[in-house]
Amino acid sequence: MENLFFGVVPGKIDFRDYKIKYKNIATAVNFPEQFELSLSKAKHQGAVGSCVAFSLSLIFEYFNNKETGTNTIMSTSYIYGNRRNSNWKKPGMRTREALKNACEYGDVSKDLMPKNIEVPNAIIYFEENISELKEKGRVNCFKKFFKITSINAMKECLMNYGPILVVVKWYNNSEIDRQGVLNFNISRKNYNGQHCMVCYGWNKDGWKI
Repeated sequence: MENLFFGVVPGKIDFRDYKIKYKNIATAVNFPEQFELSLSKAKHQGAVGSCVAFSLSLIFEYFNNKETGTNTIMSTSYIYGNRRNSNWKKPGMRTREALKNACEYGDVSKDLMPKNIEVPNAIIYFEENISELKEKGRVNCFKKFFKITSINAMKECLMNYGPILVVVKWYNNSEIDRQGVLNFNISRKNYNGQHCMVCYGWNKDGWKI
């Protein structure tokens, strides 16, 4: 059985996922050696399998700041407890289902739903508050999301749209070194689930997550 501590529940491939079409085909020479978006400070999910919600809340914060100029901290529990478009009621989330909810329900500020609790209590917490907060959440809805299928597309989206939700496989020997680098080029042993993070740029050494 997979260890879902980090919180991504693998979903089935859906060929209906929208793929963005570019007017120009981007090549490596079109991009600077490094690029970085300004994000809110990373949050600590603790022992709750809420990495999808934590990552999505950072993206909500980015666009909220871009549109309003305010630095509002957004709720993770509003996202994590929302299972209305999902039959998965256990710890962790399917990213596609969380994104669909982000388009329909949006997110609210953390002060309205501040808890970071595991399901099923997270679901109960959401349902207790949704009738009061639904209209406030819809103010912050995403309009759409799309699948990115190449490195060049990632860079183009970062420069033209904003931060990217990414999911990686995690292993028992996955670790971040003293320089803050997670190396994916070494041999991985003992698959241990999947983890959701936010990509906000790149440099000569790799992606910034």
